[in-house]
Amino acid sequence: MRSLEEDGVDHHSSTQESTNENTVDDKELEAAHAESSKAMLNGPVAPHAEASKAKLDAILAERERFKSRSVNGTYSITECVNVLNETEDVTDDIYMKALEKFMDPGWREAFLAMPNDRRKAWLVRL
Repeated sequence: MRSLEEDGVDHHSSTQESTNENTVDDKELEAAHAESSKAMLNGPVAPHAEASKAKLDAILAERERFKSRSVNGTYSITECVNVLNETEDVTDDIYMKALEKFMDPGWREAFLAMPNDRRKAWLVRL
């Protein structure tokens, strides 16, 4: 159905519906989503949801261990860089590769635990 408005522009009545008609507000959508999520979690995907939650809990726990270790200064990146700066004959390439390794807390711990001669050998192998 077409109508000609006063401004001389063709309007299609099917596309001129009010934006307030037939709309659902955000709260209704959120409630519907929550209900469907509950139904799914209690249904066939429950084991997968539980496994995902367990993985998330493990990741968050590891993150907290990492944060507490960093806060105490143990195995910090700064400590590793200070030791690296004291090491003789470290090329720019080796230095940058070591910095990449220091992003991992396990590598930082290993680097700081090594005796000087092993640390130098480790650096050369990067």
